Amino acid sequence: MAQTKPMEWYGGNAPGVPGMRSNATVETVRSFAAEDGVEAGVPVVRGTAPDKQVKAAAASGVPVGVTVWDPAGDEEGDAYYPDGYAVPVMTEGDIWVTAGGDVAAGDAVAYDTSAGGFTKGTESTASGNMFLTAGAKGDIVEIHIQNPALIVVS
Repeated sequence: MAQTKPMEWYGGNAPGVPGMRSNATVETVRSFAAEDGVEAGVPVVRGTAPDKQVKAAAASGVPVGVTVWDPAGDEEGDAYYPDGYAVPVMTEGDIWVTAGGDVAAGDAVAYDTSAGGFTKGTESTASGNMFLTAGAKGDIVEIHIQNPALIVVS
């Protein structure tokens, strides 16, 4: 039987899109409202109403998780999840994200706001946050989130 060509989306043969769940393992996803608009596949911190809102993580922020891609998101607007929109946030599980530099499977996870992607972390503790696949800057890579508060944002 002939092998079918993989579906091409977003201009390439990427395994997924930033923020897309990468498999069906056990995961924890919570819902919040977006504050000031949030993209898919990025770390978020608690917002002005910490029990209800999240906003894009800035340098030195303490992430609550990574935003999950939802087909109902606004791909045409200023932000994938506009201000006030319901945002699914993964606090534990496996998810596709954009690499902000060269990474290898097993590397600790960090996020570089200036690079606009996830990078190799420098943590010395076993947080459980790690890259599951390797890639270069701009590649779609898979990470495992176990303790999002320990993802260093710079």
